[in-house]
Amino acid sequence: MAPKVISVAWDHFTDKGQQMAECNICKIQFSFKSSVSNLTKHLKRKHPFVSLVRRNDVPAPVIAAQTNQQSSTSNQPAGIVQQSEGEERPSTNLVKTTVAYFKRSAQAWEKLKKYQEQAGKSPKRPLQCVSTRWNSTFYMLQRFVELKEEVNSALSNLNAISISLTAVEWKLCEHICNILKPCEEVTREVSAQKYITGSLVIPITTGLVKSLENINSNTYLDTAQKLQQDLLAAIKNRFIHLDKSGTFTTCMFLDPRFKLYFEDQYVADTTKQRIIEMITTIINKEDRNYPQIENEEQQLSDQAANPPPQLQINLVWQHYAEKMKNIQPKGTATSRAILEVQRYLDDKVVLPSENISPLEWWKRRKDVYPHLYALALKKLNAMATSVPCERLFSSCGLLLNDRRTRLGTRKVQQLMFLNQNS
Repeated sequence: MAPKVISVAWDHFTDKGQQMAECNICKIQFSFKSSVSNLTKHLKRKHPFVSLVRRNDVPAPVIAAQTNQQSSTSNQPAGIVQQSEGEERPSTNLVKTTVAYFKRSAQAWEKLKKYQEQAGKSPKRPLQCVSTRWNSTFYMLQRFVELKEEVNSALSNLNAISISLTAVEWKLCEHICNILKPCEEVTREVSAQKYITGSLVIPITTGLVKSLENINSNTYLDTAQKLQQDLLAAIKNRFIHLDKSGTFTTCMFLDPRFKLYFEDQYVADTTKQRIIEMITTIINKEDRNYPQIENEEQQLSDQAANPPPQLQINLVWQHYAEKMKNIQPKGTATSRAILEVQRYLDDKVVLPSENISPLEWWKRRKDVYPHLYALALKKLNAMATSVPCERLFSSCGLLLNDRRTRLGTRKVQQLMFLNQNS
């Protein structure tokens, strides 16, 4: 005979006898008879943040399978982290439940605030995880671990032990924060729009892989170690062909910080040859814009027939004019492009510690590398992510509201231009 299953509602109620139960959260008593349906209704209505799934009832492989199935549809850059989560998901769900409790209960927040002030800290609210906000899980866990002692004290004082974390779960949260920190740094840096980001993609991805590999997880819990391995495998699989992107390799070559940072020498040589071809095209276009050779020769003959007064006086320059009249440089557009690119590669590498913007660097050297400067202005505007566009859509959504429905297209364009360039 199967054992009797006790309802999960009893994790949040205390049996007071005579068919009465007291809620551990709000201390209100309810009657019950043959079932606990009214207790469950109370939890769903008054405490929706409480999980009605027992932590130990669902095996970890089942949770991992459900998690992978749900996160496989994610097409956000943070989707790699979501797809790598598995056995640690129950702990993060419990943290979300506890954070929701402190956000919904004024009494709980006052207790948490009081314990923070007693510890000499500036009061901070717990942060909630939002599925549409990148890195929100990391920020939630980071703030929760930061308030560990105060959260435990507040939950104990409120007799809400059912939603508190065990020592193992606290340690797991700390390990997850250490593993996700490099991912948060990468996401924050490539999501900017005030500086060049296209040239950062390949170097920062390489740095992310190296930083995850260098994390010493030997003392971490098995679940955290598995997260690290899954995260590394997902990143390598997602960006395996990143160095074959012509856009990102060109941006990387034209950035004075990363021009020599190619991991594959073949990719470096191919990119260099592509840059030389682009410079050759620019030089040929410039040459076509110059006056034709026939016109130049006609001008020279006219000048010889009617020399300026100073040449008539300074006869010593007649020999020079006659000798140099038909002499032209033998260099081709390709050779000039090769020389300019090689001089650029031989120039000093700009280190990140120098805090020099690539655009500012090119502005200072536009007379030294004129054709590379023109190419850099054209190619370095590539963005690493679509975040700037999404910010623009959000700003436009705030502008076009129900109170401003008569705005014309031209006026909206002008307002958005001022908003983005102010």
